[in-house]
Amino acid sequence: MLRKAAAGRFKFYSALSYVLWAKDTSDTKDLVDVERDLAAVEITPQNIREFLDREEKVPLLRECVSSFPEDYPKVLTIFYSENGFEASGIQPDHPATMLAFTASLISKEEEDPENTVRYWRVEHRFIKTHLMKALLCLKSRIPCAFTQAAVEAVGIDLSLLYNVLKGSRDVN
Repeated sequence: MLRKAAAGRFKFYSALSYVLWAKDTSDTKDLVDVERDLAAVEITPQNIREFLDREEKVPLLRECVSSFPEDYPKVLTIFYSENGFEASGIQPDHPATMLAFTASLISKEEEDPENTVRYWRVEHRFIKTHLMKALLCLKSRIPCAFTQAAVEAVGIDLSLLYNVLKGSRDVN
């Protein structure tokens, strides 16, 4: 089931990444496509526009974690690189970067189907350890329907990954 959902998951994570990036850059030229991609998880164009119109900037994860290690951005950059991703022009602990990284892992599932379970494991670990913290930070700093729906949708995906991995222990 998760293999069949890869294209939709890729669009979802890419679209969320774009919205967060667009909020900080005010570049919304591709918003119509993004609105369509997020409608599947009940994030409405109105939710997106209300989020984009808010004054607050998207917080970096280091702004919300009191025990944030000084070298965390470097550690994230290395982790991204080891998994074939380069975050250029945006901080590695920016939620848009984290969402784009997750989307890149999902695209690798389709490119390299023999290692799908490996990618699922990396996705699960990354979402649970890093991305959810960043999204919860975002939700606390910019509480609105968009951030609530984003946290809920990623949480559902995280649970789905967990359940699929739990059932695939004997696959690889």
